[in-house]
Amino acid sequence: MRLVIKIGGSLAFDANGPRLAYLKRVGEVVAVLKKKHQLIVAVGGGQFIRKYLRNVKGKLPNRQIEWIFIELLRANVRLLSFMFGLKPIFDLNEVTKKTTGVVGGIRPGRSTDANAAVCAEKIKADLFIKLTNVEGIFTKDPKKYKSARLIEKLSFGELGKIAEKKTAPA
Repeated sequence: MRLVIKIGGSLAFDANGPRLAYLKRVGEVVAVLKKKHQLIVAVGGGQFIRKYLRNVKGKLPNRQIEWIFIELLRANVRLLSFMFGLKPIFDLNEVTKKTTGVVGGIRPGRSTDANAAVCAEKIKADLFIKLTNVEGIFTKDPKKYKSARLIEKLSFGELGKIAEKKTAPA
C-alpha cells in the first residue's frame, strides 16, 4: 500500500520546538508502516516557526520571509527524517511512484498540506492520513468562521486544489 501521512505542525511542534514525546510515538507507528508500505511523511511548521515569523514579519519583504519559512520547515523535515529513518525530500521532482521519505516546505506560496497532496498524487497513494488538531478538512477555518463546513469526502486532486490556494507563512 502507498501512504502519505501529513503531520500538522501544531501537533509536532509547540512554542519551544519539537514535541519529542509525541514524535517518538508517531515514529513507532511509522516504523511499523514502513516495513510493509511505501510511505511519505509530510510535516508542517507549528507554533515555534509561527512565533519566529511573527517576529520578522514587516521587517523583511514577504518573499524573503517565505524563504526563511521554507528553511525552518526543512529543519523539521531533517529532524523527522533522522527520527523516522526516512530520506529527506527537498524537491518534489524527486518524488516518484517508488519514493519514501519526509517532505515539508518546498517553494514560496505552497503550503505543506499542498506538498503532501502533490506527493499523494505522484505516488498514486492508496491512503492519505492527516494528523491535525481539528476533526477534518473544512471549507474555511472553523476557528475563525462559524459558517465553516466539514468536507466529508475528497479526492487527492480536490485536496490538492484546496491546499494550492494562495497561502502565506504563519
